[in-house]
Amino acid sequence: MKGESDRRGAFEYEISVIILTYHPDWDKLRQTICSAVFQEGVRLQIVVADDGSPDNCRERMEALFSKLGFSDYKLVLNPENHGTIANFISGLEAARGEYAKCISPGDFLTGSDVLKGWLDFTRREGYDWTFSDALYYRNAPDGMQLLPTPPFPVYLNCYRRKNAQRCRWNYAVLDDAALGATLLGRTATKLRYARELAGIGNLYCEDYIYRMMMYDGVCGGYYPRETVFYEYGTGISSGGNSKWQQRITDEFLAMSRLLMTRENPDPFQQRMQRQIRKKTSMRAMVRIPGKITRALLFKLVRRKARIDFAATEPWRRRCG
Repeated sequence: MKGESDRRGAFEYEISVIILTYHPDWDKLRQTICSAVFQEGVRLQIVVADDGSPDNCRERMEALFSKLGFSDYKLVLNPENHGTIANFISGLEAARGEYAKCISPGDFLTGSDVLKGWLDFTRREGYDWTFSDALYYRNAPDGMQLLPTPPFPVYLNCYRRKNAQRCRWNYAVLDDAALGATLLGRTATKLRYARELAGIGNLYCEDYIYRMMMYDGVCGGYYPRETVFYEYGTGISSGGNSKWQQRITDEFLAMSRLLMTRENPDPFQQRMQRQIRKKTSMRAMVRIPGKITRALLFKLVRRKARIDFAATEPWRRRCG
């Protein structure tokens, strides 16, 4: 236990909340910032990494942090647009927390105790990274409306039972992945994998690092709580733009090919490789046993929220 305490003491912060922005909407960015500033019980840094926006909201952010009396922040305002992964890396490089939680404007934490509870769970269970649940919403003329929540990932029992091989298989082979907004992980681990993705020319899909971790045996865990209000329909993955969907597919296939270059795969990785090699196109993936079942369940299943949405109104009003 002493060694663990000493290691933690080497970090300036416990968590760095990294807000990734590009052409940010100020009202949404302010809400996201406030939901991080108001966290309790953790040593917290906020990093805002902007990917070359003409208006990066710098003056308004500085005024907000001053008004809130919060000085543990860093603005990484990149002068040029280089893509999400490069921006992600710039935020991680500026982070001084042992763990990093990345988030985008429009998404915000669900309560003041979220990060403490999440971090305590991650440390207690010994994970390098964990994922949680989200509450999907949209802004409507009559206010914030919750939406049906799809199952990211579909299969959770393997995490509850701590069946690491099943978790790895589902994530890396069946692509039963967590929602990007619900991920928390060690800063150094995330940075190492993000640099590897950038090294093959990928630009946008930073969350593919977790598929790589699962393949390599860095198995994540499931924190069973809704931690994030997730604004659906505005991001690259949920916006429905066909051009972006093709880019996502191309980067996914490039990431899959990267896994095939791993040296000296163990027997379980060799099993995974035999299926991952089939990922030459989205259509070809139907040959992987279990992929169709997973896809059907994803379309059909919706998760019931555990949180009392009405009870969050004071918090939402405070952040908004």
